[in-house]
Amino acid sequence: MSRKFPILLYHRVGPRDGSYMDAYTVSPEAFRAQMEQLHRERWHPISIASALAGGDLPRRAVAITFDDGFASNREHAWPVLERFGFPADTFIVTGRLAQSNLWDRAEDAIWPLLSEEELASADNELMTFHSHTATHTQLTSIINDERALRKELDRSANDLSDTIPNWGSGFAYPFGTWNWRIRDKIQSFGYSWACSCLEGLNSARTNPFLLRRVSIDEADVGIRLRLKLITGRTLLKWPPERPAEISLAKAWLSKELAKHAIGIGRSRTRNGTADGVGRDLDSQPTG
Repeated sequence: MSRKFPILLYHRVGPRDGSYMDAYTVSPEAFRAQMEQLHRERWHPISIASALAGGDLPRRAVAITFDDGFASNREHAWPVLERFGFPADTFIVTGRLAQSNLWDRAEDAIWPLLSEEELASADNELMTFHSHTATHTQLTSIINDERALRKELDRSANDLSDTIPNWGSGFAYPFGTWNWRIRDKIQSFGYSWACSCLEGLNSARTNPFLLRRVSIDEADVGIRLRLKLITGRTLLKWPPERPAEISLAKAWLSKELAKHAIGIGRSRTRNGTADGVGRDLDSQPTG
């Protein structure tokens, strides 16, 4: 892999209704405009597995991903991807097929998810599906429970491999939450790579279990989308985001200094922790 490439992060493509879910929803019109821009500006969408396979990437390579597996994507996103021949990777909450986003508040869990039949009907040449755990739990909360981890990681990796022909071996961290132990667990359960929500571009030097993604929003067309494609980061935002690496490095340094009883003060990370937990600063709560 000689070139750097961005990975775009979507959740739901469908009508927006003014609810909290609008923050994670791109309208069909905006999504179509974004895909038309990729085509017009000669970007080359490829699957993540292809990007990591080695060899030279095409010029302007980009990967398209969807978290959670919302059912509306089948109606509003898949036809557009098929029109342009764009492949995409979707991360599925395997224990919630044909249900809804039950990981959110009960009153908000009304957004239908894809069924097993809908997954099986997808275009095998373009759509690849991967695990997003079984129930969308925060893995850092069950790191010491081997049985719970096996349910979330092992079963979700294999339950659909026999029935979904285009089932892949990738993973995406629910809520964008991870730490170094979780990263190692993902690898030990046989996954080939994992997507985070850390922003930036990917290259041969990127840890394959901490692939970087940039979230795509409703307003990302024209120069906004172009900047995200080129940099892999959200630049047009105020106040600007502090890169996640800074908080992770500070948490690690604080732990190392604490081992030697050197006090520099407890500097909390943006998500309120100082224990080395790497909750991606740009992650989506519903992710």
